[in-house]
Amino acid sequence: IVKLDKTTNNPIAGATLVIKDLMGNEIKRFTSSINGYTLTGLANGTYTVEEVEAPKGYKLSTEKETFTL
Repeated sequence: IVKLDKTTNNPIAGATLVIKDLMGNEIKRFTSSINGYTLTGLANGTYTVEEVEAPKGYKLSTEKETFTL
């Protein structure tokens, strides 16, 4: 999982992101890095990723990304 700057499309470090399951339960919370984040061990299902804390100098994103395994 990589957080990207909307203007430059470069990776952004320092955003706190949360992965939730279909029921809204928090599965994992992590801080973004320029190298991305690899998540393993998830069961098949549908999940969302959302930003809960913006990195310094950025505005909090209200977008949620959904993915299915």
